[in-house]
Amino acid sequence: MIGWYVAAGVAVLLALLLFLIAPAMGRKDKRRAVLVGHYAHRGLFDNQAGIPENSMAAFRRAVERGYGIETDIHLSADGICVLHHDDTLKRICGVDGNLRDRTAEELSKLSLLGTEETVPLFSEFLRLVDGKVPLVLELKAEGNHAALVAQVMADLEGYKGSYCIESFDPRILRELRRQAPHVVRGQLSGGLSKDSAAPLTRFLLRNLWLNVIARPDFVAYRYKDRKNPFFRFVTSVMGATRVYWTLRDRADHEAALRDHALSIFEGFEA
Repeated sequence: MIGWYVAAGVAVLLALLLFLIAPAMGRKDKRRAVLVGHYAHRGLFDNQAGIPENSMAAFRRAVERGYGIETDIHLSADGICVLHHDDTLKRICGVDGNLRDRTAEELSKLSLLGTEETVPLFSEFLRLVDGKVPLVLELKAEGNHAALVAQVMADLEGYKGSYCIESFDPRILRELRRQAPHVVRGQLSGGLSKDSAAPLTRFLLRNLWLNVIARPDFVAYRYKDRKNPFFRFVTSVMGATRVYWTLRDRADHEAALRDHALSIFEGFEA
């Protein structure tokens, strides 16, 4: 009798785990229409050659080469969507302080890596791309999840090109499910650094247990962590599209393609 109780308990725990990690179901045709080709990470940039990451020059170069574009979206102090990776401005703009404390106009005056390029507006980026290549848009929230999603979707209103939205923060994807359930959404994950989140949060994200909040259509996972069993199960058995970041040489890029994954790459031309 005890054996039956143990078996029942194990079955319940397994069912609960499957419920937690399950991605969005269906929508394969919608995913295939968006998740195509290879994506240039932060545009087809070359920081050493004066083409900064997340700059209009890098985006223009990706469009000219026909690559999809992955980029990062923040809200400025005055609620405007701008494209920049870091929360702070020091590394790329050479000034102290957080991006969220500057207005879009102030950001437009900051040089990227000493070039003539400045922090782009999301709206001007969309005008440049104009549907020519697909987009992977990573949303970077700082306690402003609802406002960020709302402004991104407002900027995308009427845009005719293919795009999807991803985030490390499952609360962004939960908000996207509420505000724009038609949009293909993806959970970013991998072996996250110790300063990125508390240990429990890192465990839950790394093993995709917070899919219960996000219900992602795809999982974009750090390439070197690709053997994680939960990631393999969610993408191989449960049907989520597999995406790898960030591939920095051709050999890894080609290995990713053999693994039936989409590639987000940088440092070479795929």
